[in-house]
Amino acid sequence: MSIDNFLELWYYVAIIKNKIDYMGVRKKNNAIEKIRRDEAKIRRDKKKLKRAKKLKATTK
Repeated sequence: MSIDNFLELWYYVAIIKNKIDYMGVRKKNNAIEKIRRDEAKIRRDKKKLKRAKKLKATTK
């Protein structure tokens, strides 16, 4: 195996590794975003519940 072939192979390995790493980062970011959206939804639901309780108390 000549040095040129080895370097070419190494180049392709590096490209593939970078793609895999990038996909991992994207998955992690998507997971973080999902958690943030869920937390925001929980906060909104709590506010709605509070509002509904207030409304219920005032209409009695």
